[in-house]
Amino acid sequence: MGTLLLSDLVGFEMASESVYAEDLVEVVNRLAPFQTEIIHKHSGMILTCVGDALRAVWPAERIEPSHAELAFRAAREILEGYKEVRSPCTSISFRFRLALGTGEMAGALLGSQTVFHFDVLGPATAIADKLMSCEPSGNASLLLTEETIRLLSTPREHLRPLGTIMSAQRELQVFEYSV
Repeated sequence: MGTLLLSDLVGFEMASESVYAEDLVEVVNRLAPFQTEIIHKHSGMILTCVGDALRAVWPAERIEPSHAELAFRAAREILEGYKEVRSPCTSISFRFRLALGTGEMAGALLGSQTVFHFDVLGPATAIADKLMSCEPSGNASLLLTEETIRLLSTPREHLRPLGTIMSAQRELQVFEYSV
């Protein structure tokens, strides 16, 4: 059990074909440390940070208060600061998407004897991945489902219904938090 955070700059791959590589490097080099600092401040653990994409986890076993609450606080702080982080890079405009998947997951070392990494797998990671394919309304949005929301102290009026996704077990309502 835990909460997984995914973040991504929407359109990064397409922009990499038409934007100076140095400008892309500047964006990533500003965004990655910014996110990492906030995630660590809220007791999260970075799993991977590759290019514009990041994965972080809050395992339920070692975190009180709610792992979902800590992940949500981190995601909200990242969203609120994103505009300032990207503002010096005015030649590039990306939409920024974050997703929180809460539920069953297992952590393990994956790979071979010579190349391996730690990651988490399970229904919560599949939900987070599906959320990343949803189309948010804002330029910077956080997507989450009822599994995460029921563990939050955040009032629901800050969350807007966005649609549904299918999990292996049932249909899940998707909510958007945007700034």
